[in-house]
Amino acid sequence: MSIFLLPIFLVGCGESKNIEEISEVGYKSNIGDSIEYEVIGLESTTKLEGVAPVGNSLFLEPNDKSNVLLDFIIDVTNNGKQDFDPYSDLKGKFIIDDSEYSITAEAEVGGQVANFNNIKPKTTAYVHIYTEIKEELITNDIELQLQYGSETKSMKLNKNHLKPRVNILNYGEKVSNDKDIEILIEKGYTTKQLDAPKKGDYFSHYYKVEDNNSTYAILELNITNKMSNNLRIDDTISVSVLVDGKYQYSGYLVGLSNDQTDFDTYPEIEPNKSNLIYSLIEVPDNLLDKQITFKLNAFREPYYIDLK
Repeated sequence: MSIFLLPIFLVGCGESKNIEEISEVGYKSNIGDSIEYEVIGLESTTKLEGVAPVGNSLFLEPNDKSNVLLDFIIDVTNNGKQDFDPYSDLKGKFIIDDSEYSITAEAEVGGQVANFNNIKPKTTAYVHIYTEIKEELITNDIELQLQYGSETKSMKLNKNHLKPRVNILNYGEKVSNDKDIEILIEKGYTTKQLDAPKKGDYFSHYYKVEDNNSTYAILELNITNKMSNNLRIDDTISVSVLVDGKYQYSGYLVGLSNDQTDFDTYPEIEPNKSNLIYSLIEVPDNLLDKQITFKLNAFREPYYIDLK
């Protein structure tokens, strides 16, 4: 009897030791010999939007509108000599109450969508590991199994303790990366048409909503470029809108010309200068009585500002 029981006992212990329990944001570990990661959070969302450095380079929705995306976010550093492509290099599944859900893994490192997924050696990027699921099926008993090369890694995720950090800002506050860029949150409002502050010599420049049944939610930002080269805004920040925390609408950014009579559609700010930047996001009129929150993606962090 003891001859047969001993191997079974040892195998059981080995399996339990291979499961990492991850219960807090900031937890650090590795995948293989070359990939280090830090846990950013675990969330379920109706739309998955990137936060760094080009927010709109990653923007995904569930195929079934009644589902959500369960998204495990990690900050990955590639210490190896080869490019790391999470989409093709990572395989795995979420296991929830004995049901299995296959994962997709994508990185956000900016640039064109066609090649944004590679994390080059000695660089860092966020990686989203996600699956599509009905929200009511997500419990706190979540296991994530990841396969990278010949290694399989199991993680136990504590849903209650892994909520991503929430940065809440008010109008008049500033965020910066301390050295190169400073962003002042000016104001937020709604309007059917955005007019240039001053009239030009021949006509007034403006943006008007395309759908008569929608309204612009506008966030005004005053951005200072402290660098010695031009700052391209579309490569630095993105802004979207959440309605009741679930519906997410994205828009575009325009900058104000130096004489305040026109708008730049791909705004750049010259060295040691500031410029007023507008985010224009169309929201259906029938949602305007709900809670509307701006989501500003900057410096690899999401910031939330309530529309008041």
